Amino acid sequence: MYAGLNGDGDLVYAQNYRKADGTPISCPHCGQNLVWKRNRKGRAFFAHTYPCGQDLSQKHLGESVGHQASKLFMWSLCKEMGLLSQMEVPVLGGQFIADLRVNNRLIFEFQYAKIGRKDLLYRQSNYHQAGYQAYWFLSEMVFQDKKLKAWLKRCLAKQGKTYYWLALDLSHRQVKVLTVPGLIFPRDQASYLWEISCRNFISRLKKGKFLADIGKGQPYFLKVKPAGQSIIYQKRFGIRNRALSRLINFLYHLGLNLDDLPAQIFDQAWIGLVTAEPAWLTLAWLYAYYYKIGDYQSALEFFYLLLKKDYLRLEGGGLVIDQDQLIVDYVLAAVDLLKNILS
Repeated sequence: MYAGLNGDGDLVYAQNYRKADGTPISCPHCGQNLVWKRNRKGRAFFAHTYPCGQDLSQKHLGESVGHQASKLFMWSLCKEMGLLSQMEVPVLGGQFIADLRVNNRLIFEFQYAKIGRKDLLYRQSNYHQAGYQAYWFLSEMVFQDKKLKAWLKRCLAKQGKTYYWLALDLSHRQVKVLTVPGLIFPRDQASYLWEISCRNFISRLKKGKFLADIGKGQPYFLKVKPAGQSIIYQKRFGIRNRALSRLINFLYHLGLNLDDLPAQIFDQAWIGLVTAEPAWLTLAWLYAYYYKIGDYQSALEFFYLLLKKDYLRLEGGGLVIDQDQLIVDYVLAAVDLLKNILS
């Protein structure tokens, strides 16, 4: 191939290309990054690393079929809309390989398997420093489970005061934006679903109006199994959980036990996105300290200290780079929720 597209979508001929510049060149047909070479006669040309249009089936053999299909689908959709899109693009000198780069400004990553918090945060922060706006897409199927997996909590993103996930539904050509109304909430109110077509989603990104209508969707369904008090009370003796053990000791010195706490705390399966502990532990800590002090402001400061000391096994971060703000949001959500429970 004797010509390819640069980052601005302009046609570049191999004979005029300067390899020292390091400008990425992509195939106008399949979007794959090309390699500049010379043949035996000294003539310059661009070559595919994998056969044209077949890179997804050959590269990263460990990727799932859904992961490969997602990349190919979104790439073809962007191309159809007249946007420059490139698959498997080296970023930061080849330190990372982005699944899809759009208009040399956006990066789409398709995360269909478990990812560690440090890896996720490291990649996201580096994309940000390199001048890209990165969006991570999950499979819609991972939200069908009764329990919210820890690695999904790490993928929680934030825009303004809205926390959200992006889920891709290939069968219906939709992006599903799952928004979280608060950081502590009953499982049956875990998120709100806003469905938009992939075409509309990319159009909104292009116009800078993404998430403009967030929160107008219908409640997203998650099966609920209320947290039975009998299950909780069985843990009062022979406790191995550090956070629960400390809570029981704290209640003991106050002359309280779990039966004295408001029954509403245990009535539902609460979710706490920032901690590895059940969210009812959060409410129990807060109630016990408020019982002792009688002042919500002091209780808020005390609970913030509990999180800072990792008494509740802090788990947040991920795509939400400002972890301190996440803690603040979590504390305020807990205080507001407890006020509602006691009112």
